[in-house]
Amino acid sequence: AKVVRDISELQALQEQLRSTLERLQLAVGAAGIGVWVWDLTTDALSWDARMLELYGAPSTLSSSPALRELWRSRVHPEDLETAQQTLQAHVSGKSEFDTTFRIFHRDGSLRYIQAAAIIERDRNGRAIRAVGINRDITDQKTVEARIRQLNASLETQVAERTAELNRALAEAEQANHAKSEF
Repeated sequence: AKVVRDISELQALQEQLRSTLERLQLAVGAAGIGVWVWDLTTDALSWDARMLELYGAPSTLSSSPALRELWRSRVHPEDLETAQQTLQAHVSGKSEFDTTFRIFHRDGSLRYIQAAAIIERDRNGRAIRAVGINRDITDQKTVEARIRQLNASLETQVAERTAELNRALAEAEQANHAKSEF
């Protein structure tokens, strides 16, 4: 009876896991998130199809050295060292990995990528695997830049209108002062 109960519990757990995995895959797909996994013990790196798409890589690209070289070649030169240092600091346990960097897509466009990762550690605290995500936030950055531009324009307009109003008030005050002298 105990074996039957154990098997039933295992089957229920497997069904829960399958259901959770399906929901996770749906959420990741809907959010346009690319997922990467880096086995730190073997140095093997893998990307899912969305990661390849984000970087404009061919869907046949699968080897770790080629993926690393593609990533290095696509990250904006001004952002590469910081992105690499941030990831290494996370692997060593010194900081979290949640960063934004720019990449050049295969089509030549400049894209903004938000990246985050978690590190899995063994019982001794040694990093054994990194699991990360990349998400294209270019549209968000474009909107933020447009808002900053509009705010600057509004501030300039307010300053100009305030100056005009101050001039008009000064002229009116001078006119009233001149009338009272007569």
